[in-house]
Amino acid sequence: MSKWYYEDNLTQEDIARKVGTSRSTISRLLTQARQQGIVKTIVANPNVEEFDIKLETYLETTFQLSEAIVCNCDQPRCGAVLGAVARDILMRSIVDGQSVGLSWGRSVAAMVESVPSDDSKKDLTIIALSGGVGSTQHNYLGNTLVLKLAERLHAHALPLEAPAIVQHDEAYTSLVHEPAIARVLKRACEVDVAVVGIGVVGIFSTLTTLEYLDPKSVDYLKREGAVGDICSRFYRFDGDLVQSDIDDRTIGITLTDLKKIPRVIGIGWGMEKVDALLGALRMGVLDVLVTDRDTAAQMRDRQNEGQPMRNYVPG
Repeated sequence: MSKWYYEDNLTQEDIARKVGTSRSTISRLLTQARQQGIVKTIVANPNVEEFDIKLETYLETTFQLSEAIVCNCDQPRCGAVLGAVARDILMRSIVDGQSVGLSWGRSVAAMVESVPSDDSKKDLTIIALSGGVGSTQHNYLGNTLVLKLAERLHAHALPLEAPAIVQHDEAYTSLVHEPAIARVLKRACEVDVAVVGIGVVGIFSTLTTLEYLDPKSVDYLKREGAVGDICSRFYRFDGDLVQSDIDDRTIGITLTDLKKIPRVIGIGWGMEKVDALLGALRMGVLDVLVTDRDTAAQMRDRQNEGQPMRNYVPG
């Protein structure tokens, strides 16, 4: 493959047709060849693991993704490995003067933590996609991540100083009409690239830990068939949105507006997130998915079965 590209001058599209895969897969294989020293042009990146090309192709073709990245990494190292991969995708997805939207949670935090100080891109703006303030797990909160990424990329920061979910309709109406909050919400819908984590519904979720959702609300969402959330917006296994008063009290971008963003990069791993990831893919909100091999294999099997996992409790 490297010989075809570097010596025979075939294009990546030509090679993709020859081997029956996507151009983005060929691009990653050529990058991997350089990293492994097959093509000696750059020093190999120790953070990038071997990719599972078959699972990537399955996800790309089944869910019409522009790109799927499936890494062969052990669960304890998934955060660091997938965060670094998502970072690389983000950096090659943006150009000078563009804006990047961030959700919050451990997946997005893993990506932000992997970003070194870098001023190669100019005049970037990092924008919070949803509210999220709290006194616990502050390293996962949206504003923390927006400010940290903006500092490392020497970019402008637009945090959203509001809760993810408020308790009363009156509070929601008041907050979203505050000029500072309304301005950020408008800019969130206009970003060029978004990076989002995929949340689960249950007592282990960040929303529950931060006490945005009480046990009664979690039970209600489960009865309604909710399997996951993106930017605190809940959806079912088949990709349908869960319409509820919780959604009416959520401050942040809607999933309808998120779909309009040119490039949405989703990060998620772990058996507890299989249904949430599949629901997000069926909804069509993601353009790129970054995950690990075990999770992707379980997603493939679950998709073929056509039924959500029942009562999965992470160990």
